[in-house]
Amino acid sequence: DEGAPDPADREFCSSDAYFLVYRSVGRGSIAEGCDEELPDGLRADIATENARIEVMQRAYAFHRNLREVTVFGPSAPALARRRHAAGLLHGLLAEGGDRSDTAEPPSVSAPLPGDASYADLMRKVRARCVEQAAAGGPDGAWSWAPRISAADWQTRVRLRRYNP
Repeated sequence: DEGAPDPADREFCSSDAYFLVYRSVGRGSIAEGCDEELPDGLRADIATENARIEVMQRAYAFHRNLREVTVFGPSAPALARRRHAAGLLHGLLAEGGDRSDTAEPPSVSAPLPGDASYADLMRKVRARCVEQAAAGGPDGAWSWAPRISAADWQTRVRLRRYNP
């Protein structure tokens, strides 16, 4: 046939390649190639990409185990009640009223690895609260933190689990 294309000149698309690999599984295994068979440029690209993926996988594993503890200042319950009341009375409030009652309560956050002990958690949270007190914090919400010694901190401060 002079009109028929030569099978050697035919281009393969990815679905053809998949089909060929899929069909050959029934006949035996496909021999693994070795790194030396790859062209140098392609081998370098693959090594670079594998190194990047390895770094990303390590970062993801670390991030998956990371926890963040948020501690709200003493005024948080009062602000939460005001915010709830403002939500219930929304239609009765004057337009352009004071929105400071519904502001977020002051808080500090401390990121920790998932395997951190309770003592590590308390030490990090205390350090963040003392930092906020030294910085002046909003409305002096953290002024009490430096007055509590590190030993008393674990007995005078209580942490509760909160899952919104």
